[in-house]
Amino acid sequence: DGCITIGADGDYAQIGNGGAQELTDPSGSISVNATGASSLSGGNGELAYAQIGNGGVGAGDATSGDITVLSGADLSLTSGEGDYAYAQIGNGGDSSLGANSGNIVVNVTGNITLAGDIDYAQIGNGGWGSAGSSGNISVSATGNISLTASDTADYGYAQIGNGGTDAVGTISGNLIVSSRGAILLAALYDGAVAEIGYIGGDGSSQSGNISINT
Repeated sequence: DGCITIGADGDYAQIGNGGAQELTDPSGSISVNATGASSLSGGNGELAYAQIGNGGVGAGDATSGDITVLSGADLSLTSGEGDYAYAQIGNGGDSSLGANSGNIVVNVTGNITLAGDIDYAQIGNGGWGSAGSSGNISVSATGNISLTASDTADYGYAQIGNGGTDAVGTISGNLIVSSRGAILLAALYDGAVAEIGYIGGDGSSQSGNISINT
């Protein structure tokens, strides 16, 4: 039915250059076009992340490239219960060590759902503990957009935007989020945030214009 499913379990599943703990400089544009629904789901194993973007867990150098995701039905990003089992559309990844950059466009006919669990769910460059990120982001849905952070772990944030919990360095870019339905954010556990915007840790800086349209 034209669906795209990126599901990790024992190891990672990724559309993009790089991979877990790659020490290269992954780059390049990425375009994903599904006529049906799209889903990214982290798994139960260590490093069982699901990602559309360059980089990966612990990527050791800069990542870059523009990303476009078009989905003809609902889009969901759900992190898993394993360590480093995030779900992300964007360059970088959990604990990535280099700067992450690139513009991101996500257009969905239907609903967009992000749900954190043990690790995070994010549309944006960076990731938990990443080292600087930039790029403009545009996310639109004809239905609802919902972000629900974990109810058990502070790593399990849900975010549309660059950076991430405990990210360092400069985090920047303009952000537009548009929905013809409702926009819903729920933070259920102390330290696990649900946010449309840029997140960083101590010593980081965040800047950029944010526009939300319903």
